[in-house]
Amino acid sequence: MVTDTLQTHGGLTEEESPSLPEGGAMFSIGLTGDGADMFSRAVWGRVGDVRFVLVSLDLDPAPQVSTAELGDACVEVPADTDCVGQQRAELAERARAEAAREFESVLSRAIATLEKGV
Repeated sequence: MVTDTLQTHGGLTEEESPSLPEGGAMFSIGLTGDGADMFSRAVWGRVGDVRFVLVSLDLDPAPQVSTAELGDACVEVPADTDCVGQQRAELAERARAEAAREFESVLSRAIATLEKGV
C-alpha cells in the first residue's frame, strides 16, 4: 500500500475573549501545506446547565490580491517579490482580524442568548 504524505506547517494558539464564561476556553489553529491554507477557531464553555461549542473553519484564509492592487502597493518595483509577499501577508492579517471580530460578535450574541435562557 502506497500512501502520499502531505507536509504541513502550522500553529496552535490559546486565545482569550471577554465573552467567555468562567471555565470556558478558546484556541485557534492555522495550517499551511502544498499550497492550501486552513484556519480554525474554537471555543467551548458552559452557561447554566448548557454546555456549548462554537467553531469556525476557513479553508482559504488569505484573500486573493489583484495585480492592480499589487501594482499600486509595489509601484516602485512591481516585480519585487518581497513587496508582493508583504502585501499578501498584510491582507491575510486583515482578513484574520476581521474573522476574529465576526467570531467574537457571534460568540457574544450566543452567550447573551444562553444567559437569557432562550
